[in-house]
Amino acid sequence: MSRHNQKDTFSAKQADSFEIGNLMHSYLDKYIKKEEVKTEDSGNSKIALQLCKSIIKNIFPCIENL
Repeated sequence: MSRHNQKDTFSAKQADSFEIGNLMHSYLDKYIKKEEVKTEDSGNSKIALQLCKSIIKNIFPCIENL
């Protein structure tokens, strides 16, 4: 029984990871296109937005200097 629950938990975490990644890519796409970024009021959305801000702050300046 415990093993089955662990598998379900892993699947839920994996689904969250996919959702966060998809949201982050969507936010970055809108940022690049200078479109309004509308976020959802969910934990995954907040994580995705923080990742997006980190990429914009730390990675984009490096790309612009190439």
